[in-house]
Amino acid sequence: MKQIGHPVEFELPDCFNKWKDTPYTVIRRSILFTQTEKCGEGIVADEDIKHGEFVIEYVGEVIDDKTCEERLWNMKHRGETNFYLCEINRDMVIDATYKGNKSRYINHSCCPNTEMQKWIIDGETRIGIFAMRDIKKGEHLTYDYQYECLPYSLPPLVFVPLTFVVLVQSNKFSRFVQFGADQDCHCGAAGCRQKLGVKPSKSKMSSDATLKLVACQVAVSSPTLKAVLFGNEAAIETWVTEYCSFYYPSDETVKNDTEIQSWWSEVKNEGHGDLRKEPWWPEMNTLADLTQACTIIIWIASAFHAAINFGQYLYAGYLSNRPTVSRRFMPKPGTKEYDELENNPDLAFLKTITAQFQALLGVSLIKGLSRHATNEIYLGQRDTAEWTTDDEPLAAFERFGKKLVEIGSRITERTNDSKLKNRVGPVKVPYTLLYPNTSDYSREGGLIGKGIPNNVLGPDTVYTESYKSHSWLKIFSYFGIIKRFDKYSKKHLVMFEDGDVEFLDLSKEDWELITL
Repeated sequence: MKQIGHPVEFELPDCFNKWKDTPYTVIRRSILFTQTEKCGEGIVADEDIKHGEFVIEYVGEVIDDKTCEERLWNMKHRGETNFYLCEINRDMVIDATYKGNKSRYINHSCCPNTEMQKWIIDGETRIGIFAMRDIKKGEHLTYDYQYECLPYSLPPLVFVPLTFVVLVQSNKFSRFVQFGADQDCHCGAAGCRQKLGVKPSKSKMSSDATLKLVACQVAVSSPTLKAVLFGNEAAIETWVTEYCSFYYPSDETVKNDTEIQSWWSEVKNEGHGDLRKEPWWPEMNTLADLTQACTIIIWIASAFHAAINFGQYLYAGYLSNRPTVSRRFMPKPGTKEYDELENNPDLAFLKTITAQFQALLGVSLIKGLSRHATNEIYLGQRDTAEWTTDDEPLAAFERFGKKLVEIGSRITERTNDSKLKNRVGPVKVPYTLLYPNTSDYSREGGLIGKGIPNNVLGPDTVYTESYKSHSWLKIFSYFGIIKRFDKYSKKHLVMFEDGDVEFLDLSKEDWELITL
């Protein structure tokens, strides 16, 4: 063994060292560099360390997110595998690859003896590694590279051989996102997970399996989405398979269809050019490839969109639930702002969250997005009976519609079943966002909170009808959403807040585009 550099120094505030009169205490810890049999370089304790005691500070070059991303990709392209970055926040990353200390040699363990903690000292963010239990002299120091629940800790972004992992941090949790293959774990712990990093889904899971996983994640508490897409009925998948099989009876017909091949090439090479070389792309040479792609597209534009879009206003319509900005920092004690917060918290809150005009605009946007159009065509419906004259597709579509009606009935039945938990909740608001609404031809529209439209109509843009003599309140009475552009009439399809839709020529001067 050999020691690198000098004993480690780290300053802690006096509140953690009450036996000292000085405002800070310098802690020196002796740790040694060693070579392990399976894990390369490592660090061992050269003295006994008690539970909770400081071990070493994680140091390095401080860079921003943009520089971090550039370095990650440059290093990956050069084939480098041993470098370490710790993300403190969106604008601060510690890169210990070349300018770090002994902390970067601490190895991974699925049952670690240290953890990383984020400290604020004199307004400066510091990262310290602390003992999670008593550590004996000569014991290897380890922490968990993929520890996912870290209310007070923050692990580094790590490159291990053949594995590219990046830390994504939220308010209370952190997790690793992997961009490479799994790497075997050699920690030898009793509860070893056998692999470093997060198991990738791209190369080891089919696109169909991946879609099923996503569907389950989106609707964790409700079986509705899985019933619509992948349940015993597999409504969308069954309908797409029956339809495509009629027009493409063999794999050769798919492979030789120039329009399909041209479309798929555009999707792969232009729509997702940055991912065009990934191995998980279907070749689009078989009927199975075609039905899978169509099922995914229909699901995203229908059930997925309905689940996340049409319920927004019920929550975000009350601004306090989801303010769009914070205009002020948290006040410090002794300031006028802090006194205001103590004496009039409501006023301080209103001065902090979104301003009135932006709030009205944002709430109006959410309200417009959450409305169904009065000419909405729901899943299982057609706007014209002459969409096809072929009997088999017509019969398949009829079966699809009946299956959606059955699913809707089961949603209502389960919502009303008091034996099933987490269906309604304490406020007795039933979950209806994935109620297909296939049998509804009333064209009611508005904030009905149910129904799965066939597709998402183009980009959503906010506009208002505006004249110089109008007040802002008058402007909002003309609020609408641009749903799509008709290239033949050169007009935009606009949905107003009452659900009515109309094609309008927005080239006129009396329409003002509002940007958020």
